[in-house]
Amino acid sequence: MQFHYRAKTEGGEMETGFIEADSEGEALIKLQNRDLYVLSVEKKKVPFYKKKFDFEFFERITDSDIILFSRQLGILLDSQIGMVESLQVLSKQTEKKVFKRKIDDIIDRVREGEPLSAALKEHNDVFSDFYIGVIKSGEASGDLSQSFKYLESHLERNSQFKKKLIGAMMYPLFIILVFGFIVLFLLVFVIPDIVEMTEELEVEMPFITQIVISISDFVIAWGWLVALLLIGGVIAFFRFIKTKGGKKIFDKTILKIPVLGKFFKKVYITYFTESMSTLISSGLDVVKALEVTESIVKNTVYEEIVAEIGRDVKEGKEISSSLKKHPKYFPPLVTQMIIVGEKTGRMEQVLDGVVTFYRDQVERTMETYIKIAEPVLIIFLGMAVGGLIISVLLPIYNIGMGM
Repeated sequence: MQFHYRAKTEGGEMETGFIEADSEGEALIKLQNRDLYVLSVEKKKVPFYKKKFDFEFFERITDSDIILFSRQLGILLDSQIGMVESLQVLSKQTEKKVFKRKIDDIIDRVREGEPLSAALKEHNDVFSDFYIGVIKSGEASGDLSQSFKYLESHLERNSQFKKKLIGAMMYPLFIILVFGFIVLFLLVFVIPDIVEMTEELEVEMPFITQIVISISDFVIAWGWLVALLLIGGVIAFFRFIKTKGGKKIFDKTILKIPVLGKFFKKVYITYFTESMSTLISSGLDVVKALEVTESIVKNTVYEEIVAEIGRDVKEGKEISSSLKKHPKYFPPLVTQMIIVGEKTGRMEQVLDGVVTFYRDQVERTMETYIKIAEPVLIIFLGMAVGGLIISVLLPIYNIGMGM
């Protein structure tokens, strides 16, 4: 940015002009280095029409940003480049100002002697407990580059999994919205015109048409209120499930929904086994891995079970013995696989096998749901729109028959 300054030279002459600097303090230092006696330094005022609008408010640090950050930092550290220098390289390459500021703050903290994990914890809105847990493990083992490779692999798989879940939900929602707009258009714009025309010709309305007309009248008169109530209800619902009690009720409810409940259980088992596998592979002990997994499993029911498993393991019990107490949420297959892992000492490999199995199950289930939902939704919504169109055409048909 540019600063306007007024200063005197060593000879006492007045000098004014502009200087480039990141802050007022830096501008002052630069001027003093030129042996000037500074009288004033002010940020240059830019006319409104010349201002470059800053869209930083709309910037969001995405999963892709964190994956790229992990990949690049792992490569730089693997190339024997120091932590501060590696972070400085990433800071210069980062286009998002929000992320750049966070990296710069991490650089300052690391330079002052803080461990990287502690510096990252100051930005836990971006770096999860899981992420920090893996980095702590890397710091303890002295192999941070390997920890970043674990993170990159885990985050990449998780991101792809999340995209597939969202994609599966978006398609049916899109179909419902399109049909909703069609129905709304017919009720608000088409039906009133038909009513006006049939009233002029004094045509008797069929019963189905009378029902549709009543709905149309209601939507035109009170649609705004219904829309406000729906928006208010959605906002209230999302606020409710963000509260501790609300989230607990919601998490328990979705696991009890027929068909969908079974699907969500598979999703949470995938999250649990994926996290445990990555954390144990990165060098974390089982107790610490369970503590971190508890905070990222994304469902309060499973969080409570994982916390209970953690307490049991601290008392010397095995994970499998704790899982046996919850067959409703962890099927025998998961328990049996973990027993094998405990007996053979190859827990991370066994967990990887469980992850692969359940991820495939979830993806196949999503594909099946979409294949079923597509024709069902189209038939059901098509019948609804078809019924509306028939109700509109019946009076017109009666007019034609009466001529």
